[in-house]
Amino acid sequence: MTKSKITEKILLGLAVFCMLYYLVHGFFVGFHLAQIWLWAVLAVFFAIWYLYLYLRHQGKIKSLPKWFITMFWIVFSLGMSLFLVLEAFVVGNMLHRAPENLDCIIILGAAVHGETPSLALHTRLSTAADYLLENPETKVICSGGQGDGENISEAEAMRRRLLQKGISEGRMILEAASTSTAENFRFSLPLLSAEDKKIGIVTNNFHVFRSLLLAQQTSDDYEFYGIAAPYWNSLFLHYTVREAIVTVMDFLRGNLQFDF
Repeated sequence: MTKSKITEKILLGLAVFCMLYYLVHGFFVGFHLAQIWLWAVLAVFFAIWYLYLYLRHQGKIKSLPKWFITMFWIVFSLGMSLFLVLEAFVVGNMLHRAPENLDCIIILGAAVHGETPSLALHTRLSTAADYLLENPETKVICSGGQGDGENISEAEAMRRRLLQKGISEGRMILEAASTSTAENFRFSLPLLSAEDKKIGIVTNNFHVFRSLLLAQQTSDDYEFYGIAAPYWNSLFLHYTVREAIVTVMDFLRGNLQFDF
């Protein structure tokens, strides 16, 4: 099999995989899932690339201009390099564990279905509860507002679940206005007392890298530590890929700055 045929098969396989991933999760989870459209875009991209190579090898179309191909490879290579670097940081931060006796931990909000925490929020709450039970002097901020399909705020859902897990209400502070990770920190940090300096951030493994960046750029008055909650299901791939895209989006929105 020639190199060109192998390339065609790889591109076709990627197009089929991305489209199936999009359709399956769209139907079973919902097409409203944040950035799930990314997989449809990737499917179309790989399909067009495959069709171009296939038709060119069949002699049915001419090759694109050399300048266009050169520009395509430059843009593609730069994009892939940036993506791989960001993914290396995302994956490299997935096993973060915080030291004992932090002054406070912040649980970042995630979806609530009616009044029931989603899997992502459930794992964050379980991880936070374990830490709080092991470190009884540590306080906790439950951070998350109320979104579409949520009958209560994410902060209230966290409060109820932590009570069930044996965490006293006196240790909890609720922040129920935020609608994004950037707002989680913007609204939560002012709730800390003057003596709180060591702060843990409880979120899912794929989300630790960006969360730490946002926290550090919100304020440099604290020491931040990631506390990674496990998240292993078929959406793990989506969320891991999505984090690189959303990191770039946060940079373009001005939420993140990088010192080069």
